[in-house]
Amino acid sequence: MSYEILKQVEEDFSKREQWYSFLELTKYKDFIRNSWLEVLKTEMNNCFAVENVVEKWGYISRNIWDYRWFIKDFGHESLCLLFNSQFLNLYANRNIFDIKKITSMLQEKRYIPIISAFERHDEINGEDSEYKIIEKGNFIFNENDSNDGHYNLDQIAWYAKNKTTEFVEQIKNKINKFRMDKNITELLIEINTECKLKQ
Repeated sequence: MSYEILKQVEEDFSKREQWYSFLELTKYKDFIRNSWLEVLKTEMNNCFAVENVVEKWGYISRNIWDYRWFIKDFGHESLCLLFNSQFLNLYANRNIFDIKKITSMLQEKRYIPIISAFERHDEINGEDSEYKIIEKGNFIFNENDSNDGHYNLDQIAWYAKNKTTEFVEQIKNKINKFRMDKNITELLIEINTECKLKQ
């Protein structure tokens, strides 16, 4: 593997100027990545705050890492869907909701539709975690892609900038399995009602 990488580097950077250009660009990698994720944020806000508003559901983007869809009556810290630019999570804030009770309720047969709405369950966490279910990545941009839908943040940023509409459409399809399902909406209302801590 190391030999192949060195061979590729020798081909790609056969001239000193190419190598220096590469080194200069690497200093700005995080800035470039975050700028590309800003493009995604703009499209997400247009999609979910303007064009695809769903009754009983709210939406907020807190930054380029934090997008939430939640039952309006309970707010964005409730048991909600949280997308962090890579992963889709079922999340609740432990300071406002009883996360142990949420775990217990999600294990009941009655609430299986919530679990089943995820396309993939990469992690199902225990009662002490605010992140109950995590679907890691699971995006398809190219049929020949060998990533199996798993992209790291730097990789996904390229799609955020260059395949923005396609990316947002895939996110929308995932989120709408929850928002457009009246039964799931009512089940989330039940859990949030039952598990909200008394302030």
